[in-house]
Amino acid sequence: YRLPAKVLALHGFGLWGDFRIAGETVQSQDFSRKAIKKLPHSWKGGTEMDFLSYLNSSKYDFIRKNPRLGRRIILLGLGGSYAYGTENENSDIDFRGIAMNLPSDLLGLTDFEQYTDDATDTVVYSFNKMVRLLLECNPNTIELLGLDEPQYLIKTPLGQELLNHRSLFLSKRAIRSFGGYADA
Repeated sequence: YRLPAKVLALHGFGLWGDFRIAGETVQSQDFSRKAIKKLPHSWKGGTEMDFLSYLNSSKYDFIRKNPRLGRRIILLGLGGSYAYGTENENSDIDFRGIAMNLPSDLLGLTDFEQYTDDATDTVVYSFNKMVRLLLECNPNTIELLGLDEPQYLIKTPLGQELLNHRSLFLSKRAIRSFGGYADA
C-alpha cells in the first residue's frame, strides 16, 4: 500500500490553499470561527439538521481552540446514525475527522494519535493513525471515506486527495476486520 507522493509531500507541513467547508470554498487564511459560522449547511437524511450550528456552538470550541485540531483538520464528517441515515429523535450527533500531525510528531518529539471528546461524541484521528487504521480496514474509520458529499463539514484539498484514493484502503482485510464485529 502506497499513498501518492503528493499526499506524502503535504503531510506534516502547513496547509495552504482553498478549503471546502460545508460545500463552500474558503481560503485557508480565512479558516476561522468567523469563516465557518457564515457557511450554511444542512443534511437531510430523514431529519433535517443544521450541523454547522452544532459545530459552531460553545461545546465544540475544542475543535477551534485546540492547536492539534483547528486548521490542522483535513476532513471532518458525520458518524453514527446520521452518517447511515438511520437517525431518530433520540440520536446523538457524532463527528469523525482527521488532523495532520505536527512536525514534532513526525520527528518523535511529541505524540498525537487521536483527540476524543466524549461529551460530543467527536473523535479526530491523527493522519498517521488514520492511515494505519485504514490499511487495516478498521470499520470505525473506513466509514469516514464513504460519506455523501454534504456529510463532510470540513474538507481540505489534502482531505479530498485522501478521498480520491480511498480504493487504496479497501482490501480482503475487510473480511477479517468486519467479520470480527459480526462474531462479537
